[in-house]
Amino acid sequence: MTKVARSQAKDINEQKTMTYQRQARHGGRAALITSLGATLAIMASFLAPTISPASAAVTTAPTTTTTTTTTAPTTTTTAAVAGSNCLAPASGTVLDRTGWVASSNAPSSAADAPARALDSNYTTRFSTNKLQTPGLYFQVDLGSSQSFYLLKLSAPNSPSDYARGYHVATSNNGTSWATVARCTGTVNPELVGFDLQSARYIRVTLTAGSTSQWWSIDELNLYGKAPVPTTTTTVTTTTRPGRVVFPGAGTSYPDGALLQTRSGSRYLFAGGKALPIVSGKEWALVRRLDRSVVVYGPVSHSQVVARMRPGTVVQVAGKGAYWVAGTDGRMRAFTNHAQYLADGYDPAQLLEVGGLTGLSFARGAPASAPALRADGALAVAPNHVVYVMAGGRAFRIASRAELVAIVRLDHARLVKSPVPAWWQAVLPVRGTLFRVFGGNIFVSYGGALYGPAGAALLSRDGYRAARALPVPTIAGLEVHHTY
Repeated sequence: MTKVARSQAKDINEQKTMTYQRQARHGGRAALITSLGATLAIMASFLAPTISPASAAVTTAPTTTTTTTTTAPTTTTTAAVAGSNCLAPASGTVLDRTGWVASSNAPSSAADAPARALDSNYTTRFSTNKLQTPGLYFQVDLGSSQSFYLLKLSAPNSPSDYARGYHVATSNNGTSWATVARCTGTVNPELVGFDLQSARYIRVTLTAGSTSQWWSIDELNLYGKAPVPTTTTTVTTTTRPGRVVFPGAGTSYPDGALLQTRSGSRYLFAGGKALPIVSGKEWALVRRLDRSVVVYGPVSHSQVVARMRPGTVVQVAGKGAYWVAGTDGRMRAFTNHAQYLADGYDPAQLLEVGGLTGLSFARGAPASAPALRADGALAVAPNHVVYVMAGGRAFRIASRAELVAIVRLDHARLVKSPVPAWWQAVLPVRGTLFRVFGGNIFVSYGGALYGPAGAALLSRDGYRAARALPVPTIAGLEVHHTY
């Protein structure tokens, strides 16, 4: 055993003093009933005409002290451009990219060449192959002047490689440029809206650096104005050129997905990270606990070494302790099951895994579920508005009826937490299952939703319908009807 492995084992053994009751396991009926009962009791205060900030029925997120040493990256501060929106919702019609040519001044390898961002394949990418530095740019020649008003930069396979700060500019000759947006990057995918442009070239130039991340783009798309609809709809629907194919679990990698590669390697996905199944015994254990259909497909090295998405909670089957991924990618353990519930986590979203190979650990109390935007978290903002978290996005619960309907399906406790406006504009992480009022289930991929899909079809494609997260609406999201 290496020195690092011994250190991790020591941390884990120290946490094993936390022994939980077996009935508190994922899927345990007793745990769900306990949590639901507590949430219904809390709701009494929320169903009043106003919600008292001092209401003792609401759990207040515990204070967590974290010491982090960071070297500040180089940043250029610029004013916003009138008419631009750096957190724009996806809407309109995606432009046909036939004949487009991409270029960059970054030292990209052949595998990460600019053309990879236009190949309709989310498993390939453009990448700078160096840390983000002001002045690096990515440019596309559309071949002729085209009209567009929204830019989408997607990197679902490199979720931390979004641009930290950037300008968007357009040109008709590739020489004279007009800046249409200046943004600070906070999310992936990045969607930037601006006044309608008629241009042949578009360029994204970094204005901020990063001390730890490259800049990567799996796919770049431009949106034109959608034709005026003849009927009123409740969701934003975008039609892409060609046939729309439903993304199976081997493409979107949802929590709980079981993948086997051509070489026979097996993985369980949790929070976007591929956890290797290291033995036949572990595989048999995982198969008993995880009812997902095994799917076959590639698993990249970046998925194996990736940090687990913040808010993902896992438990080693039979080991008792619950571990949650923090914003630093390190796992922290809950003191006991009561703390896990009090911090606002949804018991139905707990993932049982065969082992914790490849994870790093830290001491200290975990952050609350709303603070990490954990799936199923119910956050009460300072203005007393309640939100449900799903796929990293905050969905506003607009009425008492919606709140009652949500808590019948979501067993998390209500927790006081700030909810920044940009949380409501974040595109959902891939592989998230959304159950919209009325029962329809959609799957997120590349920032868009695909479906609706029934339980049988989802199971066939490697998903577990039981993990679908209840949300009041999907209005404002790009939707592709595939089934």
